[in-house]
Amino acid sequence: MSGACDGLRVVDFSTWMAGPLASMVLADNGADVTKIEPPGGDPARAIPAFQTWNRGKKSIVLDLTSRNDRERALSLLADADVAVVSYRLGVAERLGVGYEDVRAINPRCVYVAISGYGEGGAKAGLAGYEALVSAKSGRMAGFERIADRDGPMYPAVPCASFAAAMFAVQGALAALHRRRETGAGQDAALDVEACKWRSVGRWAIPVDGDERSGREHVDVIGEASGVRASRRHDVHGTVVHRLLGGCIAFHRQCR
Repeated sequence: MSGACDGLRVVDFSTWMAGPLASMVLADNGADVTKIEPPGGDPARAIPAFQTWNRGKKSIVLDLTSRNDRERALSLLADADVAVVSYRLGVAERLGVGYEDVRAINPRCVYVAISGYGEGGAKAGLAGYEALVSAKSGRMAGFERIADRDGPMYPAVPCASFAAAMFAVQGALAALHRRRETGAGQDAALDVEACKWRSVGRWAIPVDGDERSGREHVDVIGEASGVRASRRHDVHGTVVHRLLGGCIAFHRQCR
């Protein structure tokens, strides 16, 4: 039985949950996904969920600090429809697989970059993962009295990473749809923190000492986090959507 993504080639450099879950959805729908792992493998190999997040994919270990391995990665990207990365800001560029590096050899490629906190602001260069984003959003506050010990209580459901994965799929498919008209790929960047805010909608748990309503809490911190969709044009005039606005960007790209 054919899938909706039959014929698509995806090269996935991401680790842990958000990126691999996004490329898993594409693989489930027929895409040919190649997972690029660093020496030693994806750290998530240590947990059972790794087998689920990476089902239906081919895997290869490449050391991108090695010239030969970097050239091998670029040869895969030269034929890719979608690239997925989850590095901290600047790391992909240092390794030679940043957006401009990929566009230079394959201008049709859709480049999905998942970061912790986006490309601007004081936290841009920091590593961001589920526990940190959940703590900042106030999600952990609702669980702190459940455990019979002191310290943070981690939610069982990784909402931020799941939201980032789903918005990454939306962004990739929207950009591929747009490519039918323009012939060009796009830089579709998103961050886990902003996706977390979009996933909770207009509700959040107020932190201690904050008497504002949940709605006001999201408004204030959401604005501070830059939760909005914006546009910029690359040198080819292609509209590039920052998926900080999640569904907003998706609908605009499909017009």
